[in-house]
Amino acid sequence: MRLIPCLLILAASLTGLATAQSRVLYDSRIQTPEPRLTESERGRVRYLADQAAAQTSWARDGEVAMAGCTGDDFTVVGVAPGAFTIKGTRQTAYLYTYCYERPGDLQGLVIIQGSAVVAHYVFVDHVSAL
Repeated sequence: MRLIPCLLILAASLTGLATAQSRVLYDSRIQTPEPRLTESERGRVRYLADQAAAQTSWARDGEVAMAGCTGDDFTVVGVAPGAFTIKGTRQTAYLYTYCYERPGDLQGLVIIQGSAVVAHYVFVDHVSAL
């Protein structure tokens, strides 16, 4: 008798988890159209990426991560609305690549809520590793 309520609770919680995971920002395995951004959005994300580069945010273990990188090939590869850091909020996530011109792409993920930057993560290599 107790098994049935437990199974119902488990099924309901798994359904919620599956729903939470349903937003895809970017999938490198499929061809996706370039995201449509306003110049203001693109400029804001570019500014944040330039700041990260100026602070050598991609450096790891003393490596000169910016060697040979000017950021001229900056590109926003994915944009998605959603609630990424706080449930029930309206946020936008921007996935970008700052530099392809070196071994291991320099990439970042920016989450903006209204006019505030909520999070900015940087990482090296391919977006699939995020």
